[in-house]
Amino acid sequence: MVLGGSVSYFLQVGSAALACIFLCITVNHWGRRAVLLLCTILTGLCSLLLLALTQYLFSGASIAISVLGSLCAHAMVMLSVFYASEVLPTIIRGSGLGLILGISMLGRAALPIIILQQKSGFFLFHVVLSSFCILSVLSLLLLPETKRKSLPDTLRQGDSLRRPPLLLQTTQDAVPLLSPDKPRLDYNPESYARLASSTKKIIRTGSRCGEDNQAMTGE
Repeated sequence: MVLGGSVSYFLQVGSAALACIFLCITVNHWGRRAVLLLCTILTGLCSLLLLALTQYLFSGASIAISVLGSLCAHAMVMLSVFYASEVLPTIIRGSGLGLILGISMLGRAALPIIILQQKSGFFLFHVVLSSFCILSVLSLLLLPETKRKSLPDTLRQGDSLRRPPLLLQTTQDAVPLLSPDKPRLDYNPESYARLASSTKKIIRTGSRCGEDNQAMTGE
């Protein structure tokens, strides 16, 4: 077979192209957060299915699940970069995107090691992938929706972003990304300002007395 050694490569390229087309169709309609949640859940589910049912499935079903997981993984990586560029405020956007791209390169760098080990690291690979998918889902539940919203410029604007609740209407979106702390009852700005001004006066008076003492000692 001429393409025997290149089938996996063409499957990876095809899944990446399909993932890009899928994102172009769905992200603008359903939103970034919902599509990223869907892709993350499907990636973890495919990994768990391959981990638990590989020895019980025929080769065609295993290949289909692998292709679906690869498609969702490609979509998740591409949408993560696109989503992060909209969530992160302008002042930290470059650093945040650099960190995300650097972490994604760690997975690509570990791919040759996984291929060289063949079946010896199959269990550990899927356990780690599924664990990261679960953590990603829990983290995505705290993120806001950025569809048709202006990009945040400052950290305060980023903190004021709203995260949409699950299974509720969009009109009930009234939960900020970071809930503001409750005002302390024992804190009074006026008393704090008075204390600061009196402290400054005491310091100035002490410095003047020290200068007078030094002048009298010199005389």
